[in-house]
Amino acid sequence: MITRDSEHIRVEGHYGTWHVIDDGWYALTPDVNGEPKTYRVHCFLLEHDEYGDEAASVIVDQDVRLLLEDVCNGFDDLLEAGWVVADGE
Repeated sequence: MITRDSEHIRVEGHYGTWHVIDDGWYALTPDVNGEPKTYRVHCFLLEHDEYGDEAASVIVDQDVRLLLEDVCNGFDDLLEAGWVVADGE
């Protein structure tokens, strides 16, 4: 589990280590078996430790599950992917 102070984070399928540059609560409401179900997730925007802002960022959840890769516009890219801002925990 990561927090906003986590460093040297490993992301499956991605080279090197990452650190948190922003976090926030977001929600996604897909249809699950024909019923809408809302998932609230504490999301973390990560920057690569070695390449910094020269590389695209990634967004993961608190369990370091990849939610979005090739992020260039921060959480705006998550919103474009259909997520919405949710109230904090």
